[in-house]
Amino acid sequence: MPSIDDFSERKYMKASDVEGSERTVNATGVRVEELEELDTKKKHNKLVLDMSGEDRSLVLNMTNSRAIAESQESHDDYTLWEFPIEIQLSTYPTAKGTGIMVKVV
Repeated sequence: MPSIDDFSERKYMKASDVEGSERTVNATGVRVEELEELDTKKKHNKLVLDMSGEDRSLVLNMTNSRAIAESQESHDDYTLWEFPIEIQLSTYPTAKGTGIMVKVV
């Protein structure tokens, strides 16, 4: 379904980008970015995943970070992750709405 979000210049993926179009993509790299929480304005360093064929990057939560880390020999050191990594993007219900789930395939 067309969405006004299609015209947004946001840098990061959100659940509505994936919902109804679950897919498998290649993760091509990870980087650290300082991001600001919308409600508190506090800044935190977050892992951000780049993917081929996707216009937006995915901010990784701890669950998704661990899912990728467990597929790597260097579990905890994200700087040693070997790319590309084939991942499946899907959505799941959360207390606040819908989230993005990463599964390494």
